[in-house]
Amino acid sequence: MQGRGITLLNAALLSYTLFVMLFITLTPFDYHWPERLYIVTFWQPLESLQNIFLFIPFGYLTASLLHGTTGHKMPRVVLIGFLLSLFIETNQLFIYDRYTSPNDIFNNTLGALLGGLCLNLFDRLSAFREKGGALLRIPLMHVVLLLIPLLWLNAVSTGKNVNRLWSALLPGIAAVIIMAAIYRNGRKRAPDLRKISVAIFFSAWFLAAYMPQLLWLPGRTIIFYILLAAGLWILLRRTAHGPVTEQRYEIPTLKKVLPVFALYTLFVTAWPFNAFQESFQLAFMGDLFTRDTSLRYIFRQMEYMAACALAGYILAEVMNRKGFRAGRYALWLMLGTLLPEIWRGFHPDY
Repeated sequence: MQGRGITLLNAALLSYTLFVMLFITLTPFDYHWPERLYIVTFWQPLESLQNIFLFIPFGYLTASLLHGTTGHKMPRVVLIGFLLSLFIETNQLFIYDRYTSPNDIFNNTLGALLGGLCLNLFDRLSAFREKGGALLRIPLMHVVLLLIPLLWLNAVSTGKNVNRLWSALLPGIAAVIIMAAIYRNGRKRAPDLRKISVAIFFSAWFLAAYMPQLLWLPGRTIIFYILLAAGLWILLRRTAHGPVTEQRYEIPTLKKVLPVFALYTLFVTAWPFNAFQESFQLAFMGDLFTRDTSLRYIFRQMEYMAACALAGYILAEVMNRKGFRAGRYALWLMLGTLLPEIWRGFHPDY
């Protein structure tokens, strides 16, 4: 049953990842019949890295859903990644302000291959299977993993206003709270789990989640790591001798995380805070199909949607343990999205 649950989760994450990839690559969905076909062959290192990293989660999740040995999986992962990239690049021929490049197809396919190899690496690490594998089956850890693409979007949507990167500290605090709770209450599944193992896992998670910030502002990102690592170590020391209560600890943990995540969503919704106006503006689908195809704009829209998606996931986790009711869940979702949108109506940038 656990294996089936993990498969369903990976399928849901793959669908989510595919939606994000298509939104990023095909915005503004403004199709036309071109007078001339433009195929670009010049190579840009930064853009190549972005394309590679964009397809790594896709390759990892695709490989996790395929059956067979690594030797049988990798050719299929490469083929699927190539076909998806070819589909995207073909569509970009007919979209304003987009261009098609053979380099992008190669980089995207390479990213899918690297994602599949990452899954193979994790499968080969017996310690990861015995300890980390057991912990990754805990639903709370899924929240920690979903924070990684959110933090990437936060970095690439910041633009020139580097002060906005301080908001990236809040998802890190949420991850630290969850990891400490899992260490305390997950020891029945991994009784030999040590604090140093959690610290190593946190360091690997931080490197994966904060890689764009680390490449851009290494000094500030290192400060983030020191602060978060110190907070994690304090929480681990406080919980090391506490009782192990594996059951029913998810709701108290999520209640601690929700205020932190709500504050982060507040940043995403209306940054900068000093730009509000008196008049209220209302538009229907105006932002989604705009001609603004700058990467900062696209990623900022994706960050807003990803924050809402993760908030919905956390809300579902809380309600599912209290007796899930679809009507009440839909009501909370509508309220949770309507109030930020009303606030954004007074913001000139949205």
